[in-house]
Amino acid sequence: MKFFNLITTAFILISFETRADIFSQTFGDDTPDRGQVIVERPVDITGSYKERRGTHGGLFSINYEKYNPLDYASQFLNGGYIENITSSTQIDLVSGELGYKNNFKLGSAAILLGYARGSSSPSGDASMNKDRKLTLARTSLSANFALDAIFDEPYLVPYVQGGIYHFNVTEKKAADTLSATSDYAFNYRFGVLFQLNWIETAIDSSTQTDGLRSSGLQNTYIDIYYVDHLAASGATDPAVANSNGTVNMRSAGELGVGLKIEF
Repeated sequence: MKFFNLITTAFILISFETRADIFSQTFGDDTPDRGQVIVERPVDITGSYKERRGTHGGLFSINYEKYNPLDYASQFLNGGYIENITSSTQIDLVSGELGYKNNFKLGSAAILLGYARGSSSPSGDASMNKDRKLTLARTSLSANFALDAIFDEPYLVPYVQGGIYHFNVTEKKAADTLSATSDYAFNYRFGVLFQLNWIETAIDSSTQTDGLRSSGLQNTYIDIYYVDHLAASGATDPAVANSNGTVNMRSAGELGVGLKIEF
């Protein structure tokens, strides 16, 4: 009997605590016309970037770079390299990146997914190879670390970035086409972002506030960077005669420029 009374008492206490907790959240069942009120601290969108930014953000960028595949061997020309195919050592790549960023005290870390495409054909004076064309498509996954919260406004933001990439390559000779895919390999990049918000603020101080209200646009940057692609472990080695492997997309290191938007 004592055990039964103890269980009954415990059940009543637990029930009371549960009802009390529910009452505290819903203001009781006897006042159905009263809703729960949640008070949140408003974000001052007129404050500085360091004050108004949240924990999470998004990035989108469009970039341009001149890619120099040093060790790409022609699929048609035995012993031929990029300059033998297109009469140039560089291919114009236009790329886009989309990513998520996590903000912390002094900077941010981001994960970025990228896609780039470009092609090159011989110039008009290279008549012997005028029927050739090389087309590249690059996909990449990168991690980025940026010091964008050292000051109240990110007028100048240094960053480093590294990740993996691979290329789909299409080489055309007249009516014949050959395709190849590189192995995944590492690339790295470092650069500086130059904030453009101050320009629009100088013209019209309400422009930035309107952008924050309508789309959540935090910053617009010009991105100037250096990027280098390393060779994959299974790629052909130009220093070894008759080397077998996947296409080698190692680069000489290039400068690039882009437009980056932060939300």
